[in-house]
This record gives sequence, structure tokens and C-alpha cells, in this order.
Amino acid sequence: MARKFLSFLGTGRYVVCNYRFQGETVNNVRYVQEAMIDIYCKDFNSTDEIVIFLTDNAKKKNWDMHTIDNQEAEGLESRLDTLLSRREAENRPKVRSIHPLPEGASEDDIWQIFQSIVNIIEDGDQIVFDITHAFRSIPMLALIVLNYSRVMKDVGIEGIYYGAFETLGSVLDAQQIPIEKRTAEIFDLTPFINLMDWTSAIENFLSSGDTSKIQKLSDQGIRPIMKKYQRSSEQITNLRKFSHELNHLSQSIHSCRCPDIYNFDSRKIQNLVDACRNEQEPILKPLIPLLEKIPQKIESFSHQGQDNEIKTGLAAVKWCIDHNLIQQGFTILQESIVSSLVVKLFGKNEIYSLVKRNYISKSMIIVAGNIPEEEWDPGYDGNIEELKKAIHLIDKGFAIEYRDLSLLRNDINHGGCKADGFMEPKKLKKKLIHYYSYTLNILS
Repeated sequence: MARKFLSFLGTGRYVVCNYRFQGETVNNVRYVQEAMIDIYCKDFNSTDEIVIFLTDNAKKKNWDMHTIDNQEAEGLESRLDTLLSRREAENRPKVRSIHPLPEGASEDDIWQIFQSIVNIIEDGDQIVFDITHAFRSIPMLALIVLNYSRVMKDVGIEGIYYGAFETLGSVLDAQQIPIEKRTAEIFDLTPFINLMDWTSAIENFLSSGDTSKIQKLSDQGIRPIMKKYQRSSEQITNLRKFSHELNHLSQSIHSCRCPDIYNFDSRKIQNLVDACRNEQEPILKPLIPLLEKIPQKIESFSHQGQDNEIKTGLAAVKWCIDHNLIQQGFTILQESIVSSLVVKLFGKNEIYSLVKRNYISKSMIIVAGNIPEEEWDPGYDGNIEELKKAIHLIDKGFAIEYRDLSLLRNDINHGGCKADGFMEPKKLKKKLIHYYSYTLNILS
């Protein structure tokens, strides 16, 4: 693992100027790479690398010694040697040129360039990418290469930068500007990678219900924003609260935490998105339309008050169906049915009473199987009257559906390991949809 500065060298005639980034200025340089290396590679050492990609023309015109107006001029190779020679040996990164790079005039050329960049990047590298002189489609290709390498080689992106010399005008225009005023800005394009990450994370949530990427970005991906804009943690608290609440819902469903599911109110998420909408920082504003898609996804979890247990529980079951969480769907559906009947029969304070929940479960079995009273087992506290109270509440058809649901939940929880065979995964999902729809019609 090493840090690598990657850059393309062009064929143009470069004019001496100054480059500035966030208040730091590097004066009197012909090549933007000199300024970027001075700014972004200060802490590089002998294990790190500076890699310059060159076409044949770029090598002749700007890498090697060459002539400008009949005068000998240093190429970038010589300039970098001078720049880095000021450092101690242990703090001097290696410089490598990659050539000949194709001109990018065909699809085959573009694939060769892609592979040339990928081949340079090694597992775990941390990349600084300069795309100032990346010709034609290379800036877009650079983003693709970096995303590809993050997956294939677990690389990190420390920064993507662009030296905006063109803001000074043409070469002739720039030469007319006094050198002390001939200053071009360096733009930090790294936030666009962060935006792409957020886009991917939110798309992943919308399609799968998985919040892990959003959680990771809110914990780690927000740090560069805070550092760049010197924002305090209080100023981005809403974004982190948003992520935490969303992750809590997802984890509650994945782990079948019914009490947390029942108490979740999606209006919290909407309120946090509304608070984020007031954000004026350009780096955060593009996130808002993405974030606004999430309350729409979870609006069915807004039930509070009477019967919220079954309504929110059923919303969680529908979520499980949509995202193929079959085991969780069976568990949450069965427990939500019991919760709803406990509340109706014994009151909300008894919703998590093991004894009362046991009455509901046993009454379902008794009614479904027409079990005679002398064979009833009231369970933990032996209160036959409480059991009768539950039995009188239960409809037989509903009890049969509940019994069959319970058998399938048991089948799933035992991994299908039973002597009389098991149900295929596709059929399990169909059964869950059936029990969900039946319960929705009966209890909601």
C-alpha cells in the first residue's frame, strides 16, 4: 500500500504562472503538477510514487528538455527532480513516467488507457488524481477507474484536482498579466466523488433497504466536508441524526426488534430532511433531492396511536416482502398479530407480557384444532378464565391461518431440517404474501 499522485501531461505550450488552493499559493511554476505536488504531496515519502502518464508527443514537448522560442526549456521531469531534491531521501517519493500512452482517438485507445491506469494502482493505494491535462474523455474515465479500483483493489481517494489555467484567458492573454497577478485556482473535485457515493448509497437503500452505505458515509464521508469548510459537528448534526434513525429502522427489521419497529415514526426522518433542506453549502445542496426520496420510501411507518402495533408491524412485513427478508417477515408478522390481540384483550401495558402473549398463541391453537376444554393448557399461571377470554376473541378461520403461519415460521427457523421435507424458497415468499394480505384485511 502506498500513496500515489497520478497525472496526465499534455502537449500544449505552458506558461509560467502561480497556482492557488484554499489560500496556499505556489509561485512561478510552468507545470501545474509542480504546484499540486508541492501542496498535496508534502507528506509523501520514499515508499510513495508520483506517476505521470505521457503520450509520445507529450514526452517530447513537455517531459524532456525542449525548446521554446529557440531557447532551451526544462521539461517536467527536470522540474520534478529539482523540486524533490530539496527533500531528505526518506521523504522523497519515486517519480515514474508511463509512456507511450495512446492518444485516445479510438475506443481501443481508451481501453488501453483504462488498463494502463488500473495497472499502476495496487491494493490499498491512496490516490491523488490530477486531471488538469487529461485530454478528451479521460476525466470521465478517471472517475470510472477510481470507482473500479475502489472495488477491485480497495483503494482510497484522497483527492481529485483540476488546475484552472484557462481562467486567465488564452496563452497570449495570460502572458500579458504581470506574474504577481497571474494566479490560477486549483479546484477540488473530490466532493463529486462523495456525491456519487451518496447517490449509490441511497439507490442501494431504495432498492434493498440496506442502510450500511449511508451509515458509513455519514460517519466517515462527512469528515472531508467538515475539514474543507471548517464546519462544526453541530452544523451537520441533522445529517448524522437522519442516518442514525434510518439505520435504526433497517437494523430493527433485520433483527426483528418489534418494540423498536412499533415505536418508529417516519415523521422524524421527514423533519430531519426538512432541516437539511435549509443547507446552503454547495457541497451539500445536491444531496437534498436524494435525501427527499427516503421519506417517501418509509412513509408507511408513520402510524402512531391506536393500533399502531399492527399497522407498523404490517408495514415492516411489507418491507420484508419487498426486500426478500422472508424469515424476518414471518417472524414480525406472527409477533405483530399476537401484539395486536394482546392490546385488544388485555390493554397496551400488557403487550410484552409473556403470560398474555402465551394465552393468545395457545388460544389460536385451541380454536384452529377444535381442542376440547379438558385438554386445554392455560400455561404459565394456570388462569383458565384468561385463556377462555382469549379463545372467545379468536375467529376460527384466522386461527387456522395463524397456525399455518406458525408452522412455516418454525420451518424457517430450523432451516428446513425436518423429516417430512421443507418448502421451496419461492413458495415461502408466496405464502408470506398470502398471510400478509389476509392479516391486512382482518386486522388493519
